[in-house]
Amino acid sequence: MNYDDYFVVQAKMVIELGLSGNRLLIYALIHGFCKDGNNEFTGSLNYLCDWTNLSRNTVISTLKSLVDDKLLNKREYIVNGVRYCAYSMGEHGKLPPLVHSIGGSAKIAPPVQNYDYGSAKIAPNNIKDNIL
Repeated sequence: MNYDDYFVVQAKMVIELGLSGNRLLIYALIHGFCKDGNNEFTGSLNYLCDWTNLSRNTVISTLKSLVDDKLLNKREYIVNGVRYCAYSMGEHGKLPPLVHSIGGSAKIAPPVQNYDYGSAKIAPNNIKDNIL
């Protein structure tokens, strides 16, 4: 793990999928590897433990709950007698493509409040008023 590495938690993961806590961390981390729909996360449990600072048992139970809820798919395979797992986006875990916009959206913008009082002229920290 490098100090420059990161993963992204999208608002859609919280709002649309209702994820939080450990489930959100692990889902977001795996999502970064397979968000294109063609790839799988094949990292180790130790990798997930290192990135989330969670115990091995917590990671295992969290992965199981994400698979049970069909947010992730799990594929098991054997290489040289060793069992490995691969995870991809599940039926309920696929997010619509991220749409980039400029300037935000009126749907999520907080209402603007107009006040008839106060201004920069009477603000106590106005620099020109504080010069002796």
